[in-house]
Amino acid sequence: MKRIAFFLILCAVSTITMAQVVLWNGDDKEVGSDGGFWNRADPTVVQEEGGNKCLKVTLKANPGGWDQEHHNAALPVGDANFKGLRRLSFRLKMSDQHNVMVQLEGKDGAYNAKRVFWYDTPDEWQTMVYEYSVGPDADKITDDGSNVIAIWPFEESADGEGKTIYIDDIQLEGPMVNGVAVRTIADNSLSGHVVITGAVGKGNYLNTWDGGWHQEAYDDYALLAKKLSRGVTSVDLRQASLTNARNVFASANPNTLIFVNQLFPGDDYAYIETSEDNPAFYYKPIGNYVGDPMPYYDSDAGEFKIMYLYEQRPNPANFYHPFYMLRSADLSSFTDVGEVLPTGQYADSWDAAPGTGCMAKQDNTYYIYYSGNYTRNIPNEYRQKILRATSADGIHWTKDSWHMQAPADGWDKNEFRDPQIWKEGDTWHMVVGAKKWNGSTNMPVVAEYTTNDLGTATWTGPTVLAEGNNADNFFECPDVFTMGDYTYLVYSEINGSDRKVHYLYKANGANGWTTPAIDVLDGQGFYAGKTASDGTDRYIFGWCSRRAGLTNDGGVDGDGWSGTLVTHKLYQKPDGTLALTVPHTFLNTLNVSRTLLPREKTEGVTESDGSYTLTGVSSLSFGRLKYKNELKATMTASSNTNEIFGFSFVDNSDKDAVYTVRLNLQDEKIYFNKDARNGGVTEISQVPLPRSANREYNIRIYNDQSVCVLYVNDEVAFTNRIYGMPRNPWKMVCEQGTVTVSHLEWKTD
Repeated sequence: MKRIAFFLILCAVSTITMAQVVLWNGDDKEVGSDGGFWNRADPTVVQEEGGNKCLKVTLKANPGGWDQEHHNAALPVGDANFKGLRRLSFRLKMSDQHNVMVQLEGKDGAYNAKRVFWYDTPDEWQTMVYEYSVGPDADKITDDGSNVIAIWPFEESADGEGKTIYIDDIQLEGPMVNGVAVRTIADNSLSGHVVITGAVGKGNYLNTWDGGWHQEAYDDYALLAKKLSRGVTSVDLRQASLTNARNVFASANPNTLIFVNQLFPGDDYAYIETSEDNPAFYYKPIGNYVGDPMPYYDSDAGEFKIMYLYEQRPNPANFYHPFYMLRSADLSSFTDVGEVLPTGQYADSWDAAPGTGCMAKQDNTYYIYYSGNYTRNIPNEYRQKILRATSADGIHWTKDSWHMQAPADGWDKNEFRDPQIWKEGDTWHMVVGAKKWNGSTNMPVVAEYTTNDLGTATWTGPTVLAEGNNADNFFECPDVFTMGDYTYLVYSEINGSDRKVHYLYKANGANGWTTPAIDVLDGQGFYAGKTASDGTDRYIFGWCSRRAGLTNDGGVDGDGWSGTLVTHKLYQKPDGTLALTVPHTFLNTLNVSRTLLPREKTEGVTESDGSYTLTGVSSLSFGRLKYKNELKATMTASSNTNEIFGFSFVDNSDKDAVYTVRLNLQDEKIYFNKDARNGGVTEISQVPLPRSANREYNIRIYNDQSVCVLYVNDEVAFTNRIYGMPRNPWKMVCEQGTVTVSHLEWKTD
């Protein structure tokens, strides 16, 4: 037989550590024993330098009996369950290059399957791979019908007599779902959240069973993709051992989210997301997304109940975003209640696609007022109504038949949604986002209703609480509340570059609203903000939009219309305007302090007592971030009018761009930009930046997976989605003027 020294196999460490069916491993065997092998070739468990235990066999002649008895090492496997796996591997070390045969025998002679693999690394451990899903007797092999595995280091010959062979880590490998080998699962049958275990890789190797070599190519990723249906939402590979990782799962569902423990280089996969089921700050359901949040503080339970629209990608046709709920006492840890308000059962029901609403409590009854969306387009018919449900505990809900629609005279039948309720004295108030005819076009308005009883069928109104001046705009998710001497209207603007959370305010009892000089609360990465107070602090809850295709170049519309729950603390400044800061419960969430030393300083950087001064175009480069990070720094501008400085993330040489958050004191704005390495800057989002009177800008950055929130001077919040921010280097940059960086801190979990 021709000996061929060509192979490409999985890395030994990868396959060994994550095999599903371990047939033999020296770790738990007693040194000096036979390790459970048959008495052939003097099997003995030995310990190598470094502590690894393995099997040693010495091949020899047997003149008094079967002449080949001691030419092989035989392991009985009668109790092993192969679980549908047919790729066998083990590690082997010997002094000669030679074909190594493995003989798999079935009970009662049911089969006798032989495979040969070439060993060509004398005196070094080599992983040997044998394919039993093809070749002679492959169709006869069963999961529990095997008798023995015999390893013949020199095939069925006497060439190895007197030779010593070492063997370890005999196992069956390949990807599995729920304890079943992927190869045995029907095509297009897996849906929802799919958890993969075992060894997953791509490569090829040579086997022979008939005198001719057969190159076996395997691609576990492609095999797995064939098993996924259109209904798959996520593939979790964190419990698997991966080699040559790539994402080919978009063929089933282009929005499939992939969970892995590390990112892999290369261009043959879409962005691979890391674990998001253990959030430090920002919550999202595994494989799906948070739509508009509806927060309520339940003082009786001492917790926030946060309902949200449960967004899937793709959403089912006609029936989508039921209400799910989170419970939290501190807003940094969450209990997922799951679905609390399902969609309607029929495509022509008003709640086939429930929309944003609110929760309130009167006496011992909880109420949800929410939007009903009629998903079928019938001309001149109402498309939206306000609906209601009740509950005794705020968790288990019953829909009732009450509903409210826009008035027939002068109001848009298609734009009437997002109710919000609050109480003043004995009167309940409800606002609804709507559009009203002004004589020439339908203009956006906030409609207000009142009642003395939430359970009544009658509300008085509507009156117009606020009116917009652009027919293309809309008051989404309106929220009215009072703090001290002022009343506030927070809303989300749906249109274009102004798609942000805004607010108006007025002195209590005043008629007209004031638009503050800075009327936005965060940037385009934060949307659908609604507030709730625990009686001491008020918080605003919104979602950080994911990006189409789960890439930094993807837009936030369409597929990006949902994401991850983000919360800010909202407070009132002395002049009545609002500001944002980090929730105080976040401050001690990450408790591992790490040393933050630059790995590179460019020209223009000087250091003094742990502070760094950056002048002109200069930067400090740092190592890779973790998955959850808190960064703090004080950045002091020299002139406070000229400086441009900030942070660049995903600063990896194999990427074609970095993503930079710039504090631009000239423009009095913070920008989030894509900076192409070959030149060119693309703006993604921006927020206003008030200049600091003392020239100091105290920075806090909270990063949880791909969500990044920047706080400046406990006044401005800037939320963005930055894929690849974890596990990649980053740097602090100065592009104009002079800035001094001090009090650098880094915490992780």
